[in-house]
Amino acid sequence: MGKVDFGKEFGRKYFHTRSPDVIDVNNGSFGNVPDVILQSYCDHTMEQNRFIEKYLRYDQRKEYIDGLKAIAKVVNCDFKSLALVGNATTAVHTVLRSYPFKKGDKIVYASTTYGGCSKIIKYLEDKGFIEAIAVEIKLPTSQDDIVDLFAAAIKEHRPTMCFFDTVSSMPALRFPFERLTQLCHDENVLSMVDGAHGIGLLDISIDTLKPDFFVSNIHKWMYVPRGCAFLYVDRKHFSKVHTTPISHSYLRDDVVLPEHLEEYRLIDRFQFVGTENKASISTIPQAINFREEVCGGEKSIQNYCNKLSQDAAEEITKNVWPGMKVLKIDGAPSTALFNVQVPIEKYLPSDFNRSELADCLLYLAEQICRNQSTFVPLSVYYDKVYARFSCQVFNTVDDYVEVCSRIEDEMSKLFSSGKYKELTSQKHSGALFQLIEKFDNL
Repeated sequence: MGKVDFGKEFGRKYFHTRSPDVIDVNNGSFGNVPDVILQSYCDHTMEQNRFIEKYLRYDQRKEYIDGLKAIAKVVNCDFKSLALVGNATTAVHTVLRSYPFKKGDKIVYASTTYGGCSKIIKYLEDKGFIEAIAVEIKLPTSQDDIVDLFAAAIKEHRPTMCFFDTVSSMPALRFPFERLTQLCHDENVLSMVDGAHGIGLLDISIDTLKPDFFVSNIHKWMYVPRGCAFLYVDRKHFSKVHTTPISHSYLRDDVVLPEHLEEYRLIDRFQFVGTENKASISTIPQAINFREEVCGGEKSIQNYCNKLSQDAAEEITKNVWPGMKVLKIDGAPSTALFNVQVPIEKYLPSDFNRSELADCLLYLAEQICRNQSTFVPLSVYYDKVYARFSCQVFNTVDDYVEVCSRIEDEMSKLFSSGKYKELTSQKHSGALFQLIEKFDNL
């Protein structure tokens, strides 16, 4: 297959269910689905409903196993060591809340760990199951430095498990997860790899990596409808991992099965936990085929998106926001995710309380989404504001240039109006995307 012409026209042809008014530069949060795969998802849902009893009770298992086999080929492992769940956070919770930690056990994890995962580690600590040891990641730093930091933490604390990312969420940093997994092998420590940004973004070979546990969202980068993720469990841990929630298929850790049943222990536990629409699983083989036949394969997609990431970052920091920095780990390979410092300082009034910056960014992100038909995750990292951008096959550099302009438009409106002062007087909720309860006057 020759070189594929990705970009705007490709997006209009294969992703036209997206609103034409939206500039999508945040594929990394929830993914995007080609029209043909989305239609397949709807068709599978309709087909299941023709005789739902027959499908859920008897036919679903084959589609579940077909999905496992398709994913196993991409990540190079035995399909019987995989389970399919709704998202990577659920997969992480599944392992951490069912693994038989003993009082005094420790988990080492990075300070940049995704909140949905760091909070479960904190929960386990609060309940007295483990002690949590955070490794502080402060840039500038290198891949060697990160490996050294984890090595030092292991040497000092002798943890039971190390938890680390393939690519962290906010900021998006490509971790040396291959070397960290090997470090865990060398030190006889369990490795738990959060590959939420994994399959479809990076080359993953589980048989080469040999982690104890590995999770990855399939819906983020593989063109499979959300929510869909896989959990890999090394066979020696099969009996220690239980479904979320615990359901009819539960077996105690000490139950020994005949070899032919032990081989399918994960599949038999996870294939049916409760009533769900699993039509996304039915589309996995077709999504992989789309990536091969239409997009030219994994390397074709990676090459385009990774180069676009570099080109867009360079254009922003040289010509759009000159002087702003790209935030990355020194020596780390490029991915389709990149972080750029936001020039918010030129909009902040002199009386602005910087302790309120994080809340203001949540509100600012919502205004960008509602008013500008785009969305960019914004975060504070060591007192500087960064935007995280994602690159996909329908994007071009001008998307990112335009979105930067829209970000500035909303920053100007928020801080020049004085309305930002009202943010500090409002009640806060526990919501992830909208911490501020209500702004009737904004």
